[in-house]
Amino acid sequence: MKQRVPQELHLPLQVLWFYQDEIIIIMLCYALAMVVGGWAWFILLFGPAIYIRIKRKHARGYLSHVMLSSGFVKLEGYPSFFINAFHE
Repeated sequence: MKQRVPQELHLPLQVLWFYQDEIIIIMLCYALAMVVGGWAWFILLFGPAIYIRIKRKHARGYLSHVMLSSGFVKLEGYPSFFINAFHE
């Protein structure tokens, strides 16, 4: 049997030309614009554009590291982000 192996296994999920974190930002801005209405629809246009511009200046995984350091996400099985020394 022939099976196709992807050319690059390490690349993140991408829909059209947007990466997964960009799609999440677009969906959040869309939901906010639906709830608030009016001038908030400009958030749908400018929010993702600003995020993508900031994201291009940083390394991959920037959003996940920011969410980890700010306390929105907790890693299971690892010590806290603020621990300076770890002894097993």
